[in-house]
Parts: sequence; C-alpha cells; structure tokens
Amino acid sequence: SQCSTIPPGPSNGNQTFEGDGTSYGTIVRFSCDPGYDLIGNTTMLCDSNGQWVGIMPSCKILTCYMPDVPHGTLSANTVEYLRDITLTCDDGYKTSINAINTMSCTASRTLEPQLSCLNIDECAELKPCNMSCFDLPGSYRCECDAGYEVQGNECLDINECTQMNPCDQLCSNLLGSFECSCTDGYTLFNSVDGVEGYFLPPGEDGTRKGDKYLLNRTCVPKQCNAPVIPPNGALLNQSPRYYFNDTIEFKCKLGYRLETPGSGQLVCGSDRTWQGPQVICQRIMCDVEPLSASSLINPGVLTPTNVTSIEFGSSVSINCTRPGLRPVPNFTRTRRCTLINGQYRLDGSVQDYECGVIDCGQPESLTGASYTNVIGTQYGDTAIFGCEAQYTLTGASSINKNTTITCQANGMWDFGSLTCSGKSCADPGQIQFGVQKVSDYRNHVVFECIRRGFELKPPGSLACELSSNGTASYNASLPACVDVNPPVLLKPCANGAITLELAKYTSVGDSVPVIMAIDRETGIKELVIEPAWPSRREYITSAAQVLTFTYTFSDFAGNKAVCKVYVKGKDTTRPSITCPSSAVGLDYSEKLTTVTDDFSKEENITVSYDAPKNLSWAIPFLRINGTVVTATATDEAGNQASCKFDVFYTGDVCSKDYVRQQSNSLVACQNNNPGVTCTVTCDPGYRLFEDVSQSSVTFSCPGPNQPFQRNTDVTCVNIGRYMYYNLEIELNKENEKEGEGEEKKKLEAFGASKTIT
Repeated sequence: SQCSTIPPGPSNGNQTFEGDGTSYGTIVRFSCDPGYDLIGNTTMLCDSNGQWVGIMPSCKILTCYMPDVPHGTLSANTVEYLRDITLTCDDGYKTSINAINTMSCTASRTLEPQLSCLNIDECAELKPCNMSCFDLPGSYRCECDAGYEVQGNECLDINECTQMNPCDQLCSNLLGSFECSCTDGYTLFNSVDGVEGYFLPPGEDGTRKGDKYLLNRTCVPKQCNAPVIPPNGALLNQSPRYYFNDTIEFKCKLGYRLETPGSGQLVCGSDRTWQGPQVICQRIMCDVEPLSASSLINPGVLTPTNVTSIEFGSSVSINCTRPGLRPVPNFTRTRRCTLINGQYRLDGSVQDYECGVIDCGQPESLTGASYTNVIGTQYGDTAIFGCEAQYTLTGASSINKNTTITCQANGMWDFGSLTCSGKSCADPGQIQFGVQKVSDYRNHVVFECIRRGFELKPPGSLACELSSNGTASYNASLPACVDVNPPVLLKPCANGAITLELAKYTSVGDSVPVIMAIDRETGIKELVIEPAWPSRREYITSAAQVLTFTYTFSDFAGNKAVCKVYVKGKDTTRPSITCPSSAVGLDYSEKLTTVTDDFSKEENITVSYDAPKNLSWAIPFLRINGTVVTATATDEAGNQASCKFDVFYTGDVCSKDYVRQQSNSLVACQNNNPGVTCTVTCDPGYRLFEDVSQSSVTFSCPGPNQPFQRNTDVTCVNIGRYMYYNLEIELNKENEKEGEGEEKKKLEAFGASKTIT
C-alpha cells in the first residue's frame, strides 16, 4: 500500500526519509534549525493501511535563560534566539565590557557576550572631590580636612567666626582654621603660665569649654606699670595692678596745688603707658593786700615790707600801737597763708591792718574743724576747738596748751599746733566677676557685677567710717558676685511639670523620659530624685493610682530648679449606661439614661444620641412604627458604652404634627377651632403623585381625636421624568361612556393617548 505524499517539513526545520517517501514502512524524521525547538513527534511512519502515523511537528524559536545581573536591569523579561537585549546598569556602575550594553540570544540559550555591572571607581576616573575621596559601591564619598565642610562634591572652608563665634573679641577666618585677636588695649591669653597677671584657675588648662580663660581665644586687658607719684603729691586709688582704661587720680599735699587745674587724672593706655597731662604739684602762694592808710583809722606797720605774696604757712605781721585801749597798748597781729573754705588765702582780712579794735572775729572755718563754747570774738575771749567725723585732732593751743583757743592782742585766735587731719580707708580689693567704682576711699566704695546672671550679695556699698579709737575701717565685709540664676529645665519638662498616663500593668521605670537641665553660669552640681526612682519592676496597678516624683537640680551656687513628674493610671474601663425600654413624645431627655463609671464622676460623663432630640419631622412614621435611638456615654478618658431605646409619638391625631412635610412641597395648616385644615402645595415643576393633573391638595379633620379624612403622606413628583407612551384600553360597550372623560383627562396629563376598542 502507498501513503500520500507528505507535506513539506515544519517551518525553520528539516525532514529526512528512510524509504521511498510513500511506500509502506517509510519513516520520516524531523529536525529543527539551530535556535529552534521541535514540538511534537520526531518521526512519522507510513503504515500498512496507507496512512501516516503521527502528527506533523512544529519548530518553536528558542528563548534564552535570563540571568540575574546585580546592580543592573535588562530591557525585557524574555528574549528570542538571535534577538538582542539591553543591559542598563544602576547609577555608579558600568558594564563589564566598555561601551557594550547589548547581548544576543544564542542557540545554546545563553546571552553573548555575558555582561555584568561593575562598580565605577569615581574617585579614580572622575576625581570629583577636591580633597579626600572614598569609593563606595555604586557611589563615592567626599571627605574634607579639619576646618572644611562638604557641600556637594567640594570642600569649602568653614567660617568658624560666623558659625561658632569662638573668639572673645575679634575673629579672622583662615582657610581651614581661624585666628583670634583683640581690640586695642587688650592682648590674647596665649600662655598657660599666665598673661598680664591673669592666670588659669586650678584644674583648668585653657582648652575646655567653660574654662575661665581659653588659650588663644580670650582677651585680657594690657597691664600698665605702677604710676610714678609726683613730688608733694599722693595717689588716691592704689591697686596691686593697673589695666587698660583704669583711671588713677593724684592729689597734691596740703599747701600745694596742681599746676594745671584738672590734670590730676591719668588713664592706662593701650600702649601700657599712663595717658594724660604731666602731674606737677606747685607751692601755693597767697596774695598780700597792700596796706592803704587812707582807709584805716589806726593802721599798723606791715612786716616784711613791700611784700605782695607769701608761701603757704608763712605769715605777715601787723605791728600795732593802740594806747589806752587795753592794758598792753602795743601788740602785733599776724596773717598766715592758709586754706579757708577750699581757698588758699591770708586768714583774717584787711581790717586786721586796723589797730583800733582788737576783734578776732569768728574762728576760722578750717577743713574738718568745729567750734563750741564761743563766748565772744574780742581780745581774751575763748572757744573750744574740735574736729568733725573722719578727722583726727592733733596738737594744742600755744597759750592754754589744750584745745582752748584764745583771741590774742594781734587779733588772731591762738590755734597753736591744732589741726584736723582726715583719715581714709584702705583699698578693699577687687571681687571675682565684678569691678570696683570709687573716687575717694574716705567715702563709699561701690561694686558692680559684670558677669551675666550674677548679682551683688549683699547689695549696697562699703562706707568708710571712723571707730571710737579713730581708726578708719569699712562698715561691712567685701561683697561677692553670686550666681542667682537657677538651672534651666529642658524638654519635656521645660514648664516644670509633666503628666504621664499609663495603662494598667505598665512599667513605670521604662515609661518616664529622661529629665535634664543645664546651667550656663556655674554648672549642675547634683540631681536629687524624691522618692527614689522606681525600678523596672514597679507597675501601675489601677486607674486611680498617682505617683509623684520630684527632680531637683542644684547648681554650684545653690540655685535650684524643680521638675514634677506625675505618673497616673489611665482609665481604660468603659462606663455603664442603661436605657429605658421606650420613650414617648417628640422630645426626649438625657435623664432617660442612667450612667455610672469606676473613675469619672457622673456629671463628667457626656451622653450623645444618633438622632435629633426633636423628632417632629417624623411624626407620621413614629406614630406607626416608632424609631430606635442609640445613646452613647463617653467618660473623661474617652471610653464609650452605648444602649438603644424606642421612641413613639402618641399625640392627637387631629393636629398639624400629623402632616409630614415631604421634599419638593410646602405644608400650610390653619386651626379652625376645633378642627384643623391643611394644604400641601408642590414646588414648581412638580405634581401630586396620586393625581398628576393637580399640584396641591387640601384636607381637614373635624376635631380632637378625630383623624384627617384622608392619608396625610402627600408625595410630589417631577413631571419631566415620566415617559410618553400610547396606552390601549379595552372597555365593555356598556361602560364605554361612563368615566371615559375622567380617565382621558388623567392620561392626557401624562401625555398619553388611548384607543378604545
């Protein structure tokens, strides 16, 4: 038997015959071209019935296995034989063969060339950083030297002067660093051995934040040498050291004055020298008035003669002859150059040249002197000489050898060597963090604190006072500048107290945040927690539990800041609410429900309802079915519980409340005593659902407990939403005319027509 000629082999494939191609026993073998896979039988056989046994196969193109390329993405999920696929490497990676990113699918179902994604060494290839570069997988990192910061790929100089404010006075920014300098009159503290008499306190090295002096950052004033005291002068304000801008004042000794008025002050200058005019104390001269004989009754004889001025302490004599006025008619007066009321002049007056009456006048107002028991001012009269406070009496009168002065024949009081010498207190010294302000150590010394947050304790000034034995001393000990600012509490306790609510069985020790404080003046000395801080095994056991912890921060000056931590149990128990079985009426009250709670007071529990309290809009529905209202109780902690109850309306059936106002309509009712008449009018464009030819309907009830004569639920519909249609109606001949007109009228209102058959 013979088989039919077999069709050509599969597309992209081949076939070979074993036999003549059509006779019994011929075998056809199929194969596919490279890159294709045979689907189906590999052979077909011509059997004894002349039929080919088997199904013609097909050749399906092969797809390559898709590799997992780390740090790369293939352009497709599959690729066929001899097709290309593109490999895209992630940022910072490149293909393993430069400039090649495509692979082809081969007959072996592998992609060639086999590409991978390799890390790009940007530091070596791109050199993106201007300082140090560190290669990273898929990226790189720029790092900068000290004094620089990374911005993008660049290392830019840090302006420490504006960002850190590291210097005491002046700051100059340098590349990668900075340099401190000082204003005129100050020098940089740059040595651990001390600068300008300033030294590091014990325990400090000048490199740590908080040190009193920071090396190469803190500025200290320049020191001037001890001033040279001019001849016949004295320094009023003495100090162990003198610094820039310190002012000193000289005073000339008694009998001397400054050559240039107001030149007694010098200021320590920025060049370490004393600035100001030269201080010269010159001898004081008193003018001697010329003796005018024409104005005198009995002028004396002036000795020395023809003198116009004399030195301080010197005297001129007026030799008088005054016969018959006193037992001793011949006498001599003297006028001495002295200090009177702040002025240097001859004591007495020109009247002393008059020898007629011997009158010494009131005792001279000498500096610090006081007089008592002044009997008179003429020859032989006496007075008691004394000194004011802070002045010391020395010497004695010449005649009485004590403090009694006598008016002499020369018209002068006999002071002898009596003088009042002023006393002053010593310099009390400087105080830490403060400055001394003084003009004269005979009076008051005022101190002032210059460090922020410090106050003078005790306040006030030191007064120089004389003791009973004449010793000058201050009325109080040296004050001190004391830190008065308490530590500053940080968040979360910046306001001084925090309250935590913890659920039952929550660990207290694990729940309270860290409480911290800072002190910018003297630093934190200690922290005391009262009571002792709980362990992690202490728990909140009930909602009513309250624990109070007091954190007390103390600085080295004794100032304190207190943080209160209140740990309270959190209420997690829902309240209990009980509703009535039902309620009757349009308005229902919260008092219908009963609420209780294990933690909150009843008056602090709110009750809300899921329906309005006034249900008058739903009367027609309520009178038949009633409605279910849900009441929800919420306690202070937000826990909730709810219950439900029914609300019914049982009002009079002859009432406007029984007429429900539907949407798209207006209800107007009027009392007729005893009945009620209501009219429902549809909005424009709407008609009555029960009779679309009408837009309103009126109905009434005769009186109490007598219902309306019709259904009060009136519905209005939009006539534009009805379709127009033809309606065929079959009627009996007998009833054709009866009711036809009314029926036709209703249909025409819908826009319909009827056919009567």
